[in-house]
Amino acid sequence: HNTSLPRIKSTRRMKLQRYPFAEDHPMAGTHHVLCRPADEKYVPNFVGGMLPRCDVGDRDFYCSTMLTLFVPWRSGRQLKEEHVSWIEAFDSRVFPPWQQRIMKNFNLRYECLDARDDYHAQMTKETVKDMHPMFSMDETGEAIMEFDANGNDLSVDDYGVNSEEHSTIIHGVSYRRKMVKAAKIQRIMGTNGCNW
Repeated sequence: HNTSLPRIKSTRRMKLQRYPFAEDHPMAGTHHVLCRPADEKYVPNFVGGMLPRCDVGDRDFYCSTMLTLFVPWRSGRQLKEEHVSWIEAFDSRVFPPWQQRIMKNFNLRYECLDARDDYHAQMTKETVKDMHPMFSMDETGEAIMEFDANGNDLSVDDYGVNSEEHSTIIHGVSYRRKMVKAAKIQRIMGTNGCNW
């Protein structure tokens, strides 16, 4: 961009410096570089995919992304030498503390997602542990109440479900299990006094 011709646009709150691109640049007539004051607080909104993780995944991709974001460059050769890997170029670069802090903050989203997943797994584990034995699962993940290969160990007719109403629909084992459980609960609760 052309740094010698700043245009200053005055707003009520501050003056923004806009630097036009060089005249031979294809976007010189429509685009410019906007420099915000150092004391202005703002959050960049990255468009596209998520930033790579520093602790998990492709380390080369992480290093190349951070170098691209934090090292001034006009060609890839300014980011690293041809015989040097992205990891070596990243590790040899001394980033100022403010850039290191930003890189560390990039990982906060992933830490929050990991904490959410851990909490969900813990809650699921506790829910399964606290279930009534009738609904609990054994080590293999099969229900205590097992069906034979055809799913005919228990008939829905035994629990007050009219199987003739749905004679044209073929239900799977999971659906039949749910129907049996619902009928059991309805039979236990009764029709008198427990109408919720």
